[in-house]
Amino acid sequence: MTQKEQITDLQGQIDSLEKKLKELAEKPVTKEPDKFQDKVLNTDGELTHLYLGGELLPIATGEVGDMTKAVYDTGDNGKVDAADDADKLEGSTKTQVQDHTPKSHALNSHTVPTADMSMDSHKLISVSDPTSNQDVATKKYVDDNIAPVGAGDSLKASADTARSWGTNTYTKKKEITVGRSGTLRIKYDQQTTDLDYVAYARVYRNGAAVGTEHTTNTTGSWVERSQDIAGWTQGDKCQLYIKTDVYEMASAKCQNFRIYTDEWSVDLD
Repeated sequence: MTQKEQITDLQGQIDSLEKKLKELAEKPVTKEPDKFQDKVLNTDGELTHLYLGGELLPIATGEVGDMTKAVYDTGDNGKVDAADDADKLEGSTKTQVQDHTPKSHALNSHTVPTADMSMDSHKLISVSDPTSNQDVATKKYVDDNIAPVGAGDSLKASADTARSWGTNTYTKKKEITVGRSGTLRIKYDQQTTDLDYVAYARVYRNGAAVGTEHTTNTTGSWVERSQDIAGWTQGDKCQLYIKTDVYEMASAKCQNFRIYTDEWSVDLD
């Protein structure tokens, strides 16, 4: 190769190097990345590298599809469009949820339950009177509409323990809470501790005498009493009071205080 040809070839190489340097100068890296950077931009603000897992990874331009900010953030508000939709939560805004003011929903707008529901020992209140066979009935409706009971021979409640009292003032010794309205057959046994002194017994309702006063001077054995008394209401207190005729000379005794009806149940106090 002649000297002229060598000069021409060298000039071509120089021209090629100058072209490459010019291309690199047009989009240079702003600075050398370090471990605290997560991305590198060129002077045009375009992403050129990502720093991941300790390695600097180049971003291939023109080969990653059309996932640009103009595509995923059409509102240009700094949030992906899908996140804008996520600010809504079943009719309530994100702010409402955070402030605990969700949109209210009436119970009758929900679908019917498909399994038993527990009220966790809470009540259903302000319920209307039932009109259909499977409607819920309130306590008042049941109390007002169930027929009263009548006196009978079915034992419903009892307070059998023997009690005694040694003064001449009537004192309560037995009490049963009435479970249904109606007429009750009430029985009890009585005796005295000294045949020279009389024992008294009488049925009361809520602290007021309603039964016949029974007396006995029998000792060593029990005298059974029975009487039917009307006018009882659910929740009444059926009580037995006793006394003796002389203060502290003898004691009146009672036992087997019992309630009988034709049906129903009561709660023993």
